[in-house]
Parts: sequence; structure tokens; C-alpha cells
Amino acid sequence: MRHPRQVRPITNAVPPHNRRRRGLMIGLAVLAMVVAGMVLQTAWQVTRDNAGASSPMTGATAGVVRPGETHKGREDFTQPVDPAAEAATQTTFLDLSAITDTGRLQLINADHAVPDQNGMTNLVDAWPTVPVEDQSMMLDATALSSTEAMFSAAESAGVGTLYLTDAYRSAATQQELYDQAEDKSYVQTPGHSEHETGLAIDIGVVGMTEDTFTDTDAARWLADNAWRFGFILRYPSDGQQSTGIAYESWHYRYVGLPHAWVCLSEHLTLEQYVERLRRDGGQTVTLDGVDYTITYVTPRDGKVGVPSEGNFTISSDNTGGFIVTQWR
Repeated sequence: MRHPRQVRPITNAVPPHNRRRRGLMIGLAVLAMVVAGMVLQTAWQVTRDNAGASSPMTGATAGVVRPGETHKGREDFTQPVDPAAEAATQTTFLDLSAITDTGRLQLINADHAVPDQNGMTNLVDAWPTVPVEDQSMMLDATALSSTEAMFSAAESAGVGTLYLTDAYRSAATQQELYDQAEDKSYVQTPGHSEHETGLAIDIGVVGMTEDTFTDTDAARWLADNAWRFGFILRYPSDGQQSTGIAYESWHYRYVGLPHAWVCLSEHLTLEQYVERLRRDGGQTVTLDGVDYTITYVTPRDGKVGVPSEGNFTISSDNTGGFIVTQWR
């Protein structure tokens, strides 16, 4: 049996007219809360939509595809650059003569010759920094430093001792090789070889011949890991229509980060990568916690727009444009 509810007298009774006034005030307060809630909901929706449209993705949240994994698409780790938005940050305009052109993203192929002004001042001796077939070999200083790190990592991974079978070539040396080559699908005409830039290397593994290199653990390791050191496999097995050169498992080209990663992840030859940057205006990439903004710039009135602050490099593409790489 339930106990009857105890009814207690009201000790703070409110007069009828005050009750009406209090009811009106409560009603107005409720209405104000509803309106405020609607405003906050709208603001949240706009913020969420804007963030989804323009915020760069990070490797942790975007599920960055690593070499060896199934590629899930460009949107997993990159977004196109809005050229109009990027232009707002390019407030410094440099004369072409004042630019420090790294040349790392220059297209050198049958259609694009090695530029006459291509800087050779960074050439250094490859020996004894790395094992070489010929102690007279030379290489771009930055490319050599990355080659040393790559060879060391390969040996630590247990895939063998790597060495350079070829590096920088003069135009005269390229002419000799071209004249002697029976199969011209593996050699560029003089003046059109990447080896003439000091940014390209041919790799061998001690104890293996060039003919067997493709089937070695070293070749497979390089295909998966060279990007970490800024190198791309320049002439992949499925890229001859784009590059004009047959598959060369031993030929790597230094382009730097994040470009090497994008080319590998999206299965792009250098020709295809440069063309896409030209078409899209650039893209953003977040790699290992570093945010990169890559912008394709066309000179105007003999000047090129570059970021007014922060870290960046600039490379001509050898087709009339420049690729600016900024990181933060």
C-alpha cells in the first residue's frame, strides 16, 4: 500500500499579476534561447562545410597511402590549390635573373633539351662519399647527399651494397654513348639526357650485373623506398608512352620531397606530374607532419611571384613555367 503524498502549504505565494509578468518574461527568454540555438546551428554548419572544402588533410586523419598499400586516391592526402587564394600570398615578385633555380623539376627529354643556363656549379665528386664504378663521377651536391643516405639505408635493410654505375655526363660523353648504342630506346640524344644535369643516377648492386639488377632485392627496395630520399624511378615499366624511354629499373632522378612521394603514390611520370601541376595550378600535401604547398607559376613581365615569407624553393619546369614549393 502506497503512503499518501504529503501536501505542503505554499509559503512563497506569488500574486496573480506578478505571475502573469513572470510568465511573460519566461516566454521571452525561451524564445531568445531558440533563436540563439538556430544561429549557432547555422554557424556550425557553415564552419564544417568550409573546413571540409579547404582544410589540408594530415597523414594521421586522411589515411595517407604508403608504398606497398592499395592506393585510395589523391583525395586521401592532397588537395588542389586554389590559384586565386594562393596568389594572395605571392606578394614578392622576383626578376628571372634573381631566382635561385634548383632545376630539380625540369623536364629533360626528347622534346625538352638541357637548358643552356642550367646551373652546373653544384657539381661535386661522388667519390669517396658513395661507392662508384668510376672515381671521376660527379653529381649535384644535394642529390649526392641524398644518394649517400639512400645507399646507407639500403645496406641497413640487408638488400646489398649499392653503387653508382653512372652519374653526371658531359654532352661529349652523351654523344659517344648515343653513337655506340645499338638500341636507342635506352638512350637520349645528346643535349636531351637527364645525366647532363647532375640530378640523375644509374644504380648497381655489388655482385650483380646490370642485366640481373631488375630482379634483385635492391631493385625492389628502391622502387618502394627511393621516394623517402627525394628520388623517383624515372622510367617505369608502364611509362614509355609518356617518357619516350623503355623501362630502366636502375635509373633514378632526384626531384626532392614531396614531389617524389606524389609521383610514386599516384603513379605519375615526371612528364605527367608537371602537366598536372600546370593544369591544376598546384596542390597541397601533408607528409610526415610537414605541410607543403606546391604552386605552378607562369612568369609575367619577366618576374615570378613567390611567397613573401617562409621556406620555399623554386624550380623551372623547362617548358616556360616555375614550380614553387613552400613548406611549414
